[in-house]
Amino acid sequence: MSARSKTQRSADPQIAVTMTQGPHPAIEQNLRNVFAAAIAIAPSDEPSLIASEANRHLERGCFATLEAERGPWSRYRVAMRVQGMPVTIATVEVTVGEEEPRT
Repeated sequence: MSARSKTQRSADPQIAVTMTQGPHPAIEQNLRNVFAAAIAIAPSDEPSLIASEANRHLERGCFATLEAERGPWSRYRVAMRVQGMPVTIATVEVTVGEEEPRT
């Protein structure tokens, strides 16, 4: 584990969830829990591994894709398959360390 990820793990990750079809508190909390669990397992300085770990925790038919990353901030698209087509249901922004999540 790098010195950076040790430092980042000492700070609580900030996880912001934006639903595409308006607020849905239960799903938002579930996604926060999924990404918190993924961050606890995957190295926090490897956003692609966080996405992979999140996929292990998401319900069947749902998946997370890393969209962007810069420093301690990363953004993921969460989608679910509807009749075989991926439909985005949320965007999750994660900041591990000092920066605030982008809005």
